[in-house]
Amino acid sequence: MSETAVRRFHLVRWVLVAVVVLVVLTVLKTFTPFKLPGLPTLPGFHSTTTTSVEPSKVQAKLVSQQKLQVYDLKLSDLLITQSKAPSGVLGRFWHTDTVLHAYGDVEVTVDWSKAKVSGPDKNGNLTVNLPAPQLSPARVDQQQTHIDNPHCGINIFCHPDVNAIYQAAQIGLQQEATNPKYDLTNKSQAQAETFVRNIVKATGGDPAKINFIWAPNPT
Repeated sequence: MSETAVRRFHLVRWVLVAVVVLVVLTVLKTFTPFKLPGLPTLPGFHSTTTTSVEPSKVQAKLVSQQKLQVYDLKLSDLLITQSKAPSGVLGRFWHTDTVLHAYGDVEVTVDWSKAKVSGPDKNGNLTVNLPAPQLSPARVDQQQTHIDNPHCGINIFCHPDVNAIYQAAQIGLQQEATNPKYDLTNKSQAQAETFVRNIVKATGGDPAKINFIWAPNPT
């Protein structure tokens, strides 16, 4: 056999091998279904990251909490000045001026018994209606609250009225808590919303799918 014939034989053989491989691959592709790795092949399957939750269960858990503290504002060394003097000219001399250093805290609560839960809507969101946070009467820390020596003018018999002092401390602490610098409403609502999300999660819902509505009297 000539050299040219040998070369032609080998060329034909490799062409035949290539044709066979292509035929096999085509057959396998035709009869093997395409699958994405890690995805289920069951018909009608839809992946979801949320779970349904019954609004009545969430509301029952919230209502059972009654009134619950959602924030506690600590106040220290609040200076309160009290003056006690008779009317008229005599008051300029016969008077008592007291500087009070008040310590204590103001608690913020939410009345969970008024909570209303509805939904879910078409997007799977629950709507939670909550009553506005309320400030409880301020609590005076009687161990730390104290007064400076009162200025008495010529009244040598003056002395501070302890009951009036602590009443003034309570009023002063209460009023101070409403100062916008503490942002008490927003902070209290944020704490309450975190509490609700934990309840929803515990009952099988998605804590990210909640619409909050704050109102004096939820409906």
